[in-house]
Amino acid sequence: MRIDSLKNSPDRAGRYWVTFDDGTKLGLYRQTVEDFGLYTGMEITEGEKEKLLTAAGQMSAKMRAVRIVSASSVSRRDLEERLVRKGEDPAQAKEAVRWMEDLHLVNDRNTAEQVVHSCISKGYGLQRAKQALYEKRIPCCAAFSLQVLMSLWSAYHKRSSEMGMMDTLRKATTLDGIKQSGTVVNADITPELIGTVFYDGSPLHDG
Repeated sequence: MRIDSLKNSPDRAGRYWVTFDDGTKLGLYRQTVEDFGLYTGMEITEGEKEKLLTAAGQMSAKMRAVRIVSASSVSRRDLEERLVRKGEDPAQAKEAVRWMEDLHLVNDRNTAEQVVHSCISKGYGLQRAKQALYEKRIPCCAAFSLQVLMSLWSAYHKRSSEMGMMDTLRKATTLDGIKQSGTVVNADITPELIGTVFYDGSPLHDG
């Protein structure tokens, strides 16, 4: 099999079109063209063409994933589903999502917090925020911060005229020291509980 032509310039999507002597065409990204050393008149075997098609599919899924993430914040599951809906091979879509995670371009926790902060700025309540996370396909484990953030937000607005408060969410810093010296409260996180912690007349006040 021979390559009849290889476009010297990419189309609007960044693909270089290759035409084979059997009339089939294949849109490739520059990286794939360079990896295979393609040029007009090049002879390739059926096995080499299969490898080329696989590589083209993998690169297509990755580039589409980049475009999707560049346009909006998405969860891992949401990104994978979008790729498949756009026609990408399911296995290659899954691989593309893993690649994006390795590059730290997809993170369910970060997406969950972005969604929650957006809901707060729009004045949404807890249930509407939960719905927004569900629509983003955020798994429950990543959405744990939702109730914390919404409770802090609610407590802040209810008591902002009475006191100041500083909210922090743990990331890399350990909270072992606070856990050892603090008071254990076996209760659900609610605006009332958060308000009690920040009320300076309460035995649970953190200050």
